[in-house]
Amino acid sequence: MIHSPRMPPGHPDRGIDCEHALEREVFALLERGRMPKAQEIADLKARAQAAGWTAQEIGSAIISLSERFHKARGT
Repeated sequence: MIHSPRMPPGHPDRGIDCEHALEREVFALLERGRMPKAQEIADLKARAQAAGWTAQEIGSAIISLSERFHKARGT
């Protein structure tokens, strides 16, 4: 489940909140050892938008989380 934003739009910590909301979902996609399919990303985006996140927040969170995931694994 993806939680809704806890802060109003424009709050400086909203991006971090979005990362926390998506972390489990993004890491689950990446842990399978293959590039997520476009439909999987589209489904994640749709569920995140339904929870109240913007497309820009979602995209930024996915990029940040992907970088963190790969850096932690040295890939």
